Parts: sequence; C-alpha cells; structure tokens
Amino acid sequence: MHAYTISMSPDAKSLDTKNVEGACLCGSVRKLNRMVSAIYDGALANAGLKTSQFGVLVAVANRKRARPAELTKHFQLDESTLSRNVERMCARGWLRLVQDADRRSHLIEVTDKGLAVIRKCLPAWQKAQAEVSRRLGADTVAELRSALRKLSARN
Repeated sequence: MHAYTISMSPDAKSLDTKNVEGACLCGSVRKLNRMVSAIYDGALANAGLKTSQFGVLVAVANRKRARPAELTKHFQLDESTLSRNVERMCARGWLRLVQDADRRSHLIEVTDKGLAVIRKCLPAWQKAQAEVSRRLGADTVAELRSALRKLSARN
C-alpha cells in the first residue's frame, strides 16, 4: 500500500486564507454586483425582465441598431452570454435581428414591443437607481464610476 502526501512549503503551511477571503477585491466586487443586481432585479421582476436584459434593451435602443461585437465590448460580456440574452429577448418580441449590409453578420434592433417594455420598466429602474444611490451615498457612487473608468483605461 502506498501513501500519497502533499509536500507543503513553510509558506503554504502558514497560508492565511481568512486574510485572502477578506481582502480579495474580486470577491468583494462580485458580492457587490450580486447585492446591487438583486435590488434592480426585484424592481424589474413585475415586467418579467432581468437587469441584464434591461441594460441590453436600453443599449440597443440608444444605438438604433447594434452590432453584437459592440455590445460585448460595451458590457464586457462573452459572445455566448450576449447571444443567450438576445435570443430570449427576440423570442419575447423585444428585439429582432436584421441582416447587415455586408451579409456576413447581423445587427440587433429594438422592436416597438421592446420600447414599450423600456417605458414600462423605467419608473421601477429609477426607483432601484435611487435606492442603490441612497444606500451607497453620492461619494461611493462617484468612486465606483471612477474605478470603472480607471479599469476601462487598461493602462
């Protein structure tokens, strides 16, 4: 019978995982995202809409027609996540795909039904926006926007 052991260096033996867990910026940002999204998702639930879908609808409406690559870059999403959201919203009649002029790709366009959903959800979105802003405070909101600009700059 053979026994297998893991050889641990002195540094690995003294690894302070509690410090890592409490200090991890990624974990903190992800938790903040879940907490904020829950407030917005709760506000938009009556319309059967998720915050991520509302964001895509608004982004497409602001652009009239949007290329998928433009949206993936804007939202920092992978293509498959955007495709799933767009498919669901096309099935609900909120978005439609139109052939691009070069016929190699398509554009995403908001429908009248999609615009109606945005109008219906806007008061709930505004309420969620006010709630999150109130709870975080103006200084923290400004700091979050500044952090986003800094990370977007990608030195």
